[in-house]
Amino acid sequence: MKRILFSLVFTVGMALVLTGCGGSSSSSVNITAFEQAFQSASVDAKSTATAVVSAVKSSNLGVAADAMEKFVKTGKATPEETSAMSALVIDLQVIAYEQNEKYSDDVRNKLSELSGLLVGSAPITR
Repeated sequence: MKRILFSLVFTVGMALVLTGCGGSSSSSVNITAFEQAFQSASVDAKSTATAVVSAVKSSNLGVAADAMEKFVKTGKATPEETSAMSALVIDLQVIAYEQNEKYSDDVRNKLSELSGLLVGSAPITR
């Protein structure tokens, strides 16, 4: 199941990246869906959601990714929260690639590693 989900996320992400290159940015983040997934969450999860929402609204994708990664590594994320984070990460990846001049390779790599972490695959280290 994890392999299928990872393949799906990777395929969708690559399709969005490849079709989004060279045009003007028209993508947006559905932050409301993310917030709704965390409405009845634990205190830790709500704290993470607040930090992520704040970072996304201020266009600080690296901080948003760091907050999600820290929470995921605690092992406390519910399937609904994990799904919401995965959807958000895909949106953030699209924005990071569409606005290439604004976001560094480090931010894009961090989002890619977080995507892998969310579907249960270990990041590749060198």
